Amino acid sequence: MNDRRQLQRVFALALVMVLLAGCGGAPAEPTATPTPTPIPPTPTPGPLDIIEVYESAMNRGDTDGALDLFVDEGLRYEVWAAYAEDKESLRFWLDYWIGVGHPDDTYRDCQPAGEEVTCIQDLYDGVCLEAFGLDVMHSEITFAFQNGKIRAMSGDIVNDEKVAFWAAIAKKNEWAAENIPETWQKWLSIPETAGGSGREFAELDLEICGEYLEAMSK
Repeated sequence: MNDRRQLQRVFALALVMVLLAGCGGAPAEPTATPTPTPIPPTPTPGPLDIIEVYESAMNRGDTDGALDLFVDEGLRYEVWAAYAEDKESLRFWLDYWIGVGHPDDTYRDCQPAGEEVTCIQDLYDGVCLEAFGLDVMHSEITFAFQNGKIRAMSGDIVNDEKVAFWAAIAKKNEWAAENIPETWQKWLSIPETAGGSGREFAELDLEICGEYLEAMSK
């Protein structure tokens, strides 16, 4: 009898051990993989955004930044008497406008029309405008775009200011040719197609305007 009881105890103990080994606590819940927060796509800059970036680059004197906003092939630039069909020629004119420009120059009242946007540009070209008796001048500039880049820029002084402005320039040029011929000839000899500097072109332009202003003030 004792042997039987002893055997039952051994069997019960073995059964408990087996059960404990097989049920070593409830299985852990699988850790859920967190769902990543989707990153919104970078918005493609629209035409007005590109114009704003262009204005900012020009006003801070960043020719490379402005030039990068234009297409590499097939560009056309016709603003006032400036003309370019490639980036080398365009660099000359952007350097020139930066050289004679003013940090308050702005594009405003931009009106989209199909794939183009036309804006009014306010120009505060200090010395030369002062020589012409003006505080600000206005141009109407049309931008065309291609794949998020500027494909073309064209424009001129607004019609009601154009005749008087070009007459003032002609008068200044005539005075310069007669009174400071060496400086005038040097200014004329800086063609962009020969690798001339747009900044130097601007500096000479401002120098001529400054001397003209001083002469007219006497």
